[in-house]
Amino acid sequence: MQLKKLELQGFKSFADKTEIEFLDGVTTIVGPNGSGKSNISDSLRWVLGEQSTKSLRGSKMEDVIFAGTQARKKQGFAEVSMTLDNSDMSLPIDFKEVVITRRIYRTGESNYLINGSECRLKDIQELFMDTGVGKDGYSIISQGKIDEILSSKSEERRHIFEEAAGIVKYRTRKEEATKKLENTNVTLDRVNDILVEIENVIGPLEKKAETAKKYLALRDELKSYDVHLFIKLLDDNNKNLAELDNIISDINKAIETCENDGKGFESKKNELKERINEITLKIEETQAKFFETQNETEKVNSKIKVFEAQIEYSNDNIKRLELEVKEDQEKIEILKEEINTKLKKRNSMAENKKRFEEELAEKEEELNKLTQNMDEKELEIESIKKDIDEKTEEKYNIKTSISNFYTVIDESKAQLENTLKNFDKNLTQKDSINAEKTDIYTELNSKNQNLKQAEENLDKINLKREEVLAEYDEISKKSETLKEEIMTLRSKLTYLKNLETENEGYQKSVKAVLDYAKENNLNSVYGTVASLISTNEKYEYAIEIALGGFLQNIVVETEGEAKVLVNYLKDNTLGRATFLPLNKIRKVKNDKYLNLKNADGFLGMATELVNYNDKYEDAINLALNNIAIVDNIENALNISKKFKNQIRLVTLSGELIAQTGSITGGRTSRKSTGLIGRTEKINELKRLIDKKQEKIDEIGVKFNSIDEKLKEINNEYDKLKKDEEQLKIEVATCSLKYENVKKEIEKLEKSHENYEVQKSNLELRIKENEELIETSNGKLEVLEKDINEKQDIIDEYARFNKEKQQQIDYLNEDVVNLKISLSSFDESVASIDEMKEKIEQDIVNFENLIVKKVEQSNELKSSIIDNTNEIQKLNSSIEEMQSFKGEFEKISSNLRKEKEDCDKLQEDIDKKILDNIKQIENKKSEKMKFENKKVKYDIEVQNLKTKMWEDYELTISSAKALIESLPVIDKDANIQKLADKIRKEIKDLGEVNVSAIDEYRETKERYDFITTQKKDLQETKQKLNNLISNMTTIMKQQFAKQFKVIRENFNETFKELFGGGKAELTLTDEANILESGIDITVEPPGKKLQNMMLLSGGERALTATALLFAILKIKTPPFCILDEIEAALDDVNVQRFAEYIKKYSNKTQFIVITHRKGTMEVATCTYGVTMQEYGISKVVSMKLK
Repeated sequence: MQLKKLELQGFKSFADKTEIEFLDGVTTIVGPNGSGKSNISDSLRWVLGEQSTKSLRGSKMEDVIFAGTQARKKQGFAEVSMTLDNSDMSLPIDFKEVVITRRIYRTGESNYLINGSECRLKDIQELFMDTGVGKDGYSIISQGKIDEILSSKSEERRHIFEEAAGIVKYRTRKEEATKKLENTNVTLDRVNDILVEIENVIGPLEKKAETAKKYLALRDELKSYDVHLFIKLLDDNNKNLAELDNIISDINKAIETCENDGKGFESKKNELKERINEITLKIEETQAKFFETQNETEKVNSKIKVFEAQIEYSNDNIKRLELEVKEDQEKIEILKEEINTKLKKRNSMAENKKRFEEELAEKEEELNKLTQNMDEKELEIESIKKDIDEKTEEKYNIKTSISNFYTVIDESKAQLENTLKNFDKNLTQKDSINAEKTDIYTELNSKNQNLKQAEENLDKINLKREEVLAEYDEISKKSETLKEEIMTLRSKLTYLKNLETENEGYQKSVKAVLDYAKENNLNSVYGTVASLISTNEKYEYAIEIALGGFLQNIVVETEGEAKVLVNYLKDNTLGRATFLPLNKIRKVKNDKYLNLKNADGFLGMATELVNYNDKYEDAINLALNNIAIVDNIENALNISKKFKNQIRLVTLSGELIAQTGSITGGRTSRKSTGLIGRTEKINELKRLIDKKQEKIDEIGVKFNSIDEKLKEINNEYDKLKKDEEQLKIEVATCSLKYENVKKEIEKLEKSHENYEVQKSNLELRIKENEELIETSNGKLEVLEKDINEKQDIIDEYARFNKEKQQQIDYLNEDVVNLKISLSSFDESVASIDEMKEKIEQDIVNFENLIVKKVEQSNELKSSIIDNTNEIQKLNSSIEEMQSFKGEFEKISSNLRKEKEDCDKLQEDIDKKILDNIKQIENKKSEKMKFENKKVKYDIEVQNLKTKMWEDYELTISSAKALIESLPVIDKDANIQKLADKIRKEIKDLGEVNVSAIDEYRETKERYDFITTQKKDLQETKQKLNNLISNMTTIMKQQFAKQFKVIRENFNETFKELFGGGKAELTLTDEANILESGIDITVEPPGKKLQNMMLLSGGERALTATALLFAILKIKTPPFCILDEIEAALDDVNVQRFAEYIKKYSNKTQFIVITHRKGTMEVATCTYGVTMQEYGISKVVSMKLK
């Protein structure tokens, strides 16, 4: 066997699936501390079944599952698979390759598998037993295990030696045999106790069985006589029953005829009910339409009021718009007059301009004449002057422009001031309208709240009205139901009274006695047992069966009354009756049966389940003596068996179990005779009728109360409806006002936006003109400077040509002045044209505004016309609705009258139905008389059947069949006398337990079976003792033999590893070789013999290694895992250790986890374990040879 491969997934730090293949020789596993090397040895120990979490370096088994890192999630399971080469078949399994797998989940579930098939841990342990491989074997030596072997107590060291000696399987078998032996001893003691108990009862039981057999023989003989008597009586009763059936059949036909008549009445009644319901429905529908029309009328009135409010508001708006149009027209007239003034001024300016232009032409012509004769110098001077004139003209043009600019600024400022005033006025108006809007909104909310509250109140009162109507309907239904129930109860009462009066259901003799006592006022005759008791309907049938013949026994005060009544029956040949004189009846108690209370299905003793006057207690106890009532036949049979037939039992369905053990049961045509509690039922019916009549009276009071309540609710509803309509009108008016105010605010906001634009334009115009003034002043300053310079040249020339020049200057001055005036005319005309255009635009704006207001006014007038038309239409619809209301009232009146007629017809039919019911009841009463006679015969037949079943468990058919097989009895023989004789013999036998025959047979069979079982247990005990003895002998021999070899090997290996010295293994108790501890004593070279605890760490490790190799010599495991066991050795000893491993690697496969170089040098294959990713172990392999 060889370890081929190890697969890990999710085990500790091996998160990913990792596969490690192992070759022959030595495989070393290396890697830094914490890389996960030791997790490989832990995985091998775990897959072999290790259960100790401490041995696996954890606190709980879940710790072996990969717990995750910062970069990886934790895994849900861990799995390790170990593959073994079993080609040499050293493992007891029919596979050449064996794969052992162990898997665990975080949920706690785990399983083991062998070659993919699930198995138990025990299966794996047994597979590797005595191979050296296993969690407790010596094939896996983990960190610290070497030191543990040496430091452990001598007794705790045994398991490794026992594994090496190969006695583990024998010890396991011995322990299993010891446990079985203990169990066998316990069972044997229990069997002996049972045998003693059976031996005490089997003798008396045998005697009882013999008596029971004799009883059965006598009972069979008695059975023959009783069956003959039973068949004779049965034939006589059957003839009487056939005659009664014919009479009852005729009465049934008469009842059927009456019932058919009743169905006809019921059919007519139902038709009338349906018609009444239809009429009631039509009345309700008519009323609903009436109320609907009334509601519609109120809604129409509300709409009319809303339209009227809208018309009033529209008239107010028309007046306001007409006033505004008039104001706007006046403003247009003022603007037109202003345009005319401006036009007149412009025409005047045009005339003056023409005059100035003519004068300018004359002056220029004159000036040209003067300047023609001037020399070149003068021309130059004139040119300068002309330039001055032009610049002077330009100067005045600029000044005129500046003046015009100032005029525009002043006008713009005036317009701006006016705009701001209008803006402030607009704001004030807006604030006022906003305040008005807030007030209207508050008022609207208030009215809406009031309307909502009114609607809620209306819904509440409507719901209340519906509830009252529903209550009315419910009470009506209850009243009808109660009336029908009273009618049914009265029919039942009449029927029961007739039965009571006629004493129906009783035998002729009993009936005659009761009639006689009633006629003669015999107060000391109290009545039959049936009439003196009552019980729950649940128990009635069971009590009737329990009473049997006592049902019609007559209770009297003394035996004197009984004697008188017996004589009366004799004298009139009225039959026989049984009397119970209260002064002569013996007292009977049921105390000894109180322990029945805990029995399953026990309902009570019959005497406890009936009600009666204490005066009749003795009579009732006598009639129901020792009779228990049980729920069903199964529980009754169990109770009968338990109490050995010492009590009579009756079930709710009528089965009767007699004290003899016989069972009577089945079903008759009538379940109960109705005799028990008949008087009580009559009184109960009277009480029920009175109660229901009281309820009807209460309902009548409720009807009156509901009518009053309905009137109040209707009045309240009408008032609330009017309030609601008024509120709707107010809300509509308020909403209209609110919408108009909103439109006004929107209009003001639009004007506000226009004011802002106008203000912005005016401010921009002022700014632009101010900038133009500043630019013009700059130009003016430059011109004046140029004019002054040129004027200086002219002045100098003038000193030489003063006079001529003076004339030219005057002419130039006039020309300039005329040109300035003409320029001023042009500027003024342009200004007037601009003003005219602005005024014309204002007129257009006002005219457009007037058109809009006229359109609004026309729209309002149109809406007034529309609203007026709507009001007319609505008034017309109100008139139609009023006519509908009249029609509805007329229809409703006719329907009510028709309903009254139907109600009268229904009363007549109810009378006919009641008469028919009385007729049917009379027929039924007559039928009851004959049925009671039939019941009497039925009871007699049933009593015969019951007796036959109770005594012999025979039915009619089986009894007749039995007679044919029985010996023929002489007709003249007194069968009753013969039967009485047999009964006396049975009585002389005393108490008989028929079940003793079966009990004896069962007890004997049980005794024989247990005796055989005892013998088998004794044989098993002997075999187990022999097995334990054999196992002990084999274990002692094999352990002694192998221990001697291990001791020699240990001394030899120690010398080889230490280079001398000696080592010794000794048993602490040689007399008890299988329980003895094992001591280890060593003497390293150059030292005295000393205890293991005094050795250095390296010496202890080397000693343990020597012990390990000594065991390997005796029994070489298929593979050996060593986890850093040489860590404490120096280099020299490591080299020795390595050589030893190499030496034995041809016999066993070594997997060594190590850090030491010397060990690595002898490896065939090396695996490196690293953590390239934090917390995740990876394996890298390298074959060295």
